[in-house]
Amino acid sequence: MMGYASYRATITGLSSPSSRVRELTRTAQGVYLAQLVLNNAWMPLFFGVKKPLLALVDMLVLSGAVGWLLTTYQEIDSTAYALMVPYGLWLGYATYLNAGVGYLNSWRI
Repeated sequence: MMGYASYRATITGLSSPSSRVRELTRTAQGVYLAQLVLNNAWMPLFFGVKKPLLALVDMLVLSGAVGWLLTTYQEIDSTAYALMVPYGLWLGYATYLNAGVGYLNSWRI
């Protein structure tokens, strides 16, 4: 769903007559790429090197990036926004779990 949301926002945004929306779309694609990198960094941080605090920081930055994407996609394409909402909700829950596991284990796994 994330990939299709990005595709829809890109196609819709870049074909917009508004130069502001086109520029916003280009920026959104950079943020989308950054959130993919942050998403892929979480698992090695949490499970690989067993650093739940670093993983939580990664998750918080990731959540901020996805929050920005949600706001931006809402302006560019409402369907892209709707497709990203479950991911945003999941990140909220995953952040809660990450913080809980870290706290209950004194930030050591």
